[in-house]
Amino acid sequence: MDLLWSRETMIALAVVGGMASLLQWVLQASGKASEIWLRRLNVVAYVFMAASMGVLVVAGFRSPV
Repeated sequence: MDLLWSRETMIALAVVGGMASLLQWVLQASGKASEIWLRRLNVVAYVFMAASMGVLVVAGFRSPV
């Protein structure tokens, strides 16, 4: 369970979200994907980044003071 709230998990989620966002941007710029897929990929990116922020908050509350 500690792995779920670890720093590495937070960073991995943020990196995956960033890569999804970058992929969405590249596909949009090149015109190689439909608007529906671009929107879905953008939502996936935001979900991963939000999950990363959620892990950060929970890890902060769980840390010893």
